Amino acid sequence: MSNTDPANQHYVPRYYLRKFGIPDKHGGKAVFVSAYDRHFGTTKQKKAIRSVASETDFYTLDPASTSDPYILETYFFGNVDKLGSRLVNCIITARTVSADLRPHIREHLAVQIVRTKWFREYVRERAPKAWQTEETMRMAAAGPPDHLTERQKEIFWRLLSEMPTSDWNVLKDPNALLMLTIERFQKFREGLEQFNDYRLAWISYSGFLTSDNPILLRHAQSGFLGSPMNIGLNEASELWYPLSPQFSLRLCRDYSGWETSILPDYQNVLELNTAMAASSYRWTVWKPHTSAGQFVQLPARGVPTQEI
Repeated sequence: MSNTDPANQHYVPRYYLRKFGIPDKHGGKAVFVSAYDRHFGTTKQKKAIRSVASETDFYTLDPASTSDPYILETYFFGNVDKLGSRLVNCIITARTVSADLRPHIREHLAVQIVRTKWFREYVRERAPKAWQTEETMRMAAAGPPDHLTERQKEIFWRLLSEMPTSDWNVLKDPNALLMLTIERFQKFREGLEQFNDYRLAWISYSGFLTSDNPILLRHAQSGFLGSPMNIGLNEASELWYPLSPQFSLRLCRDYSGWETSILPDYQNVLELNTAMAASSYRWTVWKPHTSAGQFVQLPARGVPTQEI
């Protein structure tokens, strides 16, 4: 592998982090964010986006068993991120969510859930057992879904036959990781169909946060806000996904009757801020040129244990 190989791989895409970045004074893309690192307890007013929510070889496959070990990073997530960037820009520009965008939003959110570091920790614990389940075995026997293109089907089978590197190879069966990820992606996408009301919330209060685990769910009974790792979609009444320091996408199970742009009160935004920070794996990002990070108390981090 050469020095030009795409080894630094983001589990939260760079285009998303740039939405919360420090504007470039020459009008170019943002290259820095204001961030808090939970692992080291350090705060950076300017942290390079290339070093946030990324790991070396996070998606890299075993080079001994494939001619293209970076196919997940360059082809799959490369295309996913191009589409995701256009989708987010379209929503922010229109300041509304049209009905034709909803299937794309569901796919976008499901992909973002299964690509996070939290999800990787989850499947590292559960994939060996999940591979033995009858449902997953049936899925493997069935092969790729019919709606995939021939190129996507080719990638599906190639990935099944290759052993990923790094922490993936601790699994008893490396195929289990991929199969569980695909299975959960499909379940998340189907679960999101239960949400009928898609709105933008105007959250332009000082210091609105996002994180490397940027999707929050509200528990329908308790009202608790947490990540999809500790609240199941079937238990959730609403979903929050910040798109910029000004807007958050808000999905509700039932029609809320509110206008297109919702204006939550300050207390609700503070609750979202705190939950977003507390649900992070490592990185919390806040609005540039504010001191919002110092006002959020982060509990000790632990790997989520609830089934999803």
